[in-house]
Parts: sequence; C-alpha cells; structure tokens
Amino acid sequence: MNFTSFPTNKKHLWTTIILLLTCVAYIPVFTNGFTNWDDNIFVTSNELIRSFSLSNIFTWFTKPFVGQYQPLVLLSFAFDYSINGYNPLIFHITNLLLHLVNTFLVFRFIDLLFKNTFVALLTSLLFGIHTLNVESVAWITERKNVLFTLFYLWSLICYLKYLDKNKFKHFLFTLLLFVFALMSKSAAVTLPVVLVLIDYLHKRDQMKKLIIFEKLPFFALSLFVGIFTIIAHHQYGALGNATGYPVYLRVLISAKALIFFFEKLLMPVHLSAYYPLSPNLKNALPELIIGFVLVYSLIIGAVLISFKKKNGFVFFGLGFFIINLVLFIIPAGVPVLTTDRYAYVPFIGIFVIISYGLYLIINKSLKLKILWRLFIVSYILTLSTLTFKQSQIWHDSITLWNNVISKTGETSFPLMKRGIAYRHLNDLEKAMNDFNASIELNNKYPVVYENRGYIYLLQKDYKNAALDFNQALKMDPQSAYALRNLGLVELNLGNYKKALTNLNQSLEIEPNNAYALKTRGKVYIVLDQMDNACHDLQRSIILGLSEVNEKEAKELINLYCAEQK
Repeated sequence: MNFTSFPTNKKHLWTTIILLLTCVAYIPVFTNGFTNWDDNIFVTSNELIRSFSLSNIFTWFTKPFVGQYQPLVLLSFAFDYSINGYNPLIFHITNLLLHLVNTFLVFRFIDLLFKNTFVALLTSLLFGIHTLNVESVAWITERKNVLFTLFYLWSLICYLKYLDKNKFKHFLFTLLLFVFALMSKSAAVTLPVVLVLIDYLHKRDQMKKLIIFEKLPFFALSLFVGIFTIIAHHQYGALGNATGYPVYLRVLISAKALIFFFEKLLMPVHLSAYYPLSPNLKNALPELIIGFVLVYSLIIGAVLISFKKKNGFVFFGLGFFIINLVLFIIPAGVPVLTTDRYAYVPFIGIFVIISYGLYLIINKSLKLKILWRLFIVSYILTLSTLTFKQSQIWHDSITLWNNVISKTGETSFPLMKRGIAYRHLNDLEKAMNDFNASIELNNKYPVVYENRGYIYLLQKDYKNAALDFNQALKMDPQSAYALRNLGLVELNLGNYKKALTNLNQSLEIEPNNAYALKTRGKVYIVLDQMDNACHDLQRSIILGLSEVNEKEAKELINLYCAEQK
C-alpha cells in the first residue's frame, strides 16, 4: 500500500489507532485531581452544578457565568457531579472523551473538505497528541474549550454535507450546532467567517443572494453573542487592563505570542500554565516594532501568495489559523504573553498545512518514503511522550504551580496560587513564605492579603490579621471572604458590634455562607440575642459545615437553644 493512500475500508482502523494513541498519551489524567486554577469557581465551589433544580437550570440559560454565557458547560459539569459528586476522575474522563470525539471530528472534517485521507488522518493525529493541547484537556475548567470545539467542528461537517447534498436539513443542523457551540464558549463567533473560507475552497460565488442570505443568521448570532459577551465581560471585570501596558504595546506584543506558538508547534517543551509578561517591555520598543513588522509581513505574504497561486490547503490552513486566533492573540488585559489553550482550535489549520505538505513531499520522493516514515513515527512518539509528561503536571495545585515557577521564574500570581495550595494543605510556613514573596513582587492582589490574613487568624495574631483583611477590603470592598474573617477577628478581639457589622455585610453579599452564619450566631450569643443566634447556627448546619465547625455549632445549640432541640 502506498504510504499516502488509504483504502476506504481502512479509515476506521486508522482512526481507532489514532484515538487509542491519544488516550495512551493522556493516561496521567486518570489520576489527576482538581487544581486551584479556577476549578474551585467552576466546580468545587459552584453551587449551580449540584442539582438539576429548575432554579439552577433557569440560571444556567438566562445569566452569564463568570463573564460568559456558557449554559452547556454548566450542564455538563452538573451531569458529572450527579454521577459521583466531586470525584475528579469523572470530570477528567469527560474532558478526555470530548477531546477524543474532537480528534475524530477533525479527521471527518478534513477528509470531507480535501478528500484526502492521509492529510485527514495526520491532521487528526497531530491534533490528538500535540502537547499544546494538554491544557485544554487536562485542566477541568477548560471543559468549555473541548465542548465548544465539538459543536464547532460538527457544525462545519454538517455545512460540508449541505454543500455536497444541497439538503436544507444539513443547513439547519449547521445552524443548530453553531448555537450549541455559542452556548459553550463565545469563541465560536468565528464560525461564519470559516464558512466563507470553505465557500472559497468550493468556488462558490459569494455575491449570490442565496449565499449571502445563508450567512446572515450566522453573522447575526455572532454579532449578538459578541456584544453580549463584551457587556458580560465588562460587568464581571474581565476587560480591565492588568498588564500595565497601553493598547498599542499590547498589539506589538502579539507578534511575540505568534513566535511563541510557532516555536512550540515544532517542539512543545518548557510549557507552563502561565507565561507572565516581562515588566520591561517598554524598554524593548524598537525590537517589538521590528518583530511585529517581520512576523505579520511573513503571515500576510504567505496568505497573499497562497491566494494568488490558488494553493487551497495553505490558504485554508492559514485562514483557519488566523480567524480562530485573532480573538486571543492580543493580550486583553491579563498580564500574560499568551496561553496554550488558545492554540486548540487554530492549530487545526497549521496541522493541515503540515500534513498536506508532507503528503506532497512524500509523493515526490517515494524513494525516501522509509526515511519519511521513520521521521513521522519518531516525531509522533516524541509528541506522545511530551504530552504524557505534560499531563502529569496537572496532577494537583502544588505540582502545577511548581512547574510554572520552575519554567517562568518567581512571579506574584503563581506564588500566590501555590501559597493558597499550601494553606489548604495546612503547610502554613510554606504558604506564608509564598504570600510574603508574592506581595513583595506585586501588592495589588487582594486575595493574597485575604489568605495571609487567614493564616494570622489561625495563629491568633489578630492585629496583623485585621490589617490584611482591611487591606484586602480597600482593594475589593465586596469581598465577602475578607468581611467574614474580619468579623471573626473582631469577635476574638471583643469588638462585638464591629464583628456584627462585618458579618452582616458579608451575608448581604453571600446570604448562604454557612461559616458567616455560624460566626454571626456566636456573636449573637455574646450579645444575648438567642433567637437570632439559634436561627443562624441551625441554618449554618443545614447549609453545610466542615466536621469540626458542625460539631461546634451543635454544641452551641445544645447549650443555648434548648427549645430548638
């Protein structure tokens, strides 16, 4: 059999082999747990996924969550939780299954688009095992990335079927799946432009009224979701500029991000969950300008040349890459250069160029096909090994942030996150060291003060605890956590009225926080307001406390709430 030709009846065999190899590369995720890199927000502290109540379902589908409209993501997390609670294995299995489905859909999409099984298989293989994709798969929070990609690719496949068979049902499925993709992640807004790109490959006349009308609902939905997402992001505070750099400099930095991606494309080593921006980029302005001009000149030149020479696979690959990366390439405000997960969908286009290029090279040098086989097999094994190792990095919070710090150096945010992980492990000395180092590097994170204040509280250093909680509140007046713990500090200092004021404010922000209710119950006991005390203590038990706190609450109820026994 020719190395670049595959009989139709062998497609299923090869796709099965690809899926098995991908699964083997991701074996470490089966022993990974949750991390404190947003898994607490989306899963472990997210009350919205703990039941399929009408109230939760209504909230999923009518309100944005952490600045984005993602009801299907919350639905999928709720489904995982319903199987076995907070068992991380279930959540990791779902992420991996979605990635495996996406790997197959990449094959199906490229096979239908180019009618070339070799290119489709190699593209899907690279997508399945490439190490840059580990973040999207091994990070539970990135469920939104793997889920939206499933509907995105499936929608494109239905569109190709529509072009092939001209049946309206395929058009409707394309539109419906696009809606599902938008309900998973707003990044799906790029799909209509990809449809235009596919039309170009199929030599469709873009000026025909029918073709224009076809695209109108897609572009209308993208525009609506785009505007809605910007508003939701703004309300959530996600559009704030934490980089410290003006817009023009962030645009120039995008060239460095592109260079990063192309470097990691060929050899994805020294990967990290966090790539901090250099604090001295303003001093490198000439270098940034030169890099920007060179990088974008090369990309635009490649697009124009491929368009002029009607080189379909290069034009499509670059177009698909640019269309799907454009939303993420300029740092929006987060102080990082870029992040691995941004490459998950865009790199499909680059994998097409690589695969098609190898296909053409091999067909022109069949005498060297053994060497090409060895090269491809060696590269695939290398990628699989790197992916296996990178998957282990997401084992837990300590492992994750140790890797970040070892790869990128000590910066404030990773130190803060590692400190929080140490705090939860009750390793207070290491936690305190990380918090102090984080504050020394950047004193603008209120969460660091909240967590360091909590350690002072545990050590009964109430003066320093109060200083840290008050500092956190200066930076974030709506911090229910800081208010709750400041109330506990004031209780221990005997300032009962101040304690009650802080706890009331905390409960206005988080009415169902069991620990704030328990603490306020203790304050009410001191103030001899037993009815209020008993109400708060009993409600705190119903809402759920740790074993130690529940025991204390029950003891207080037995002592002071005889009528409620």
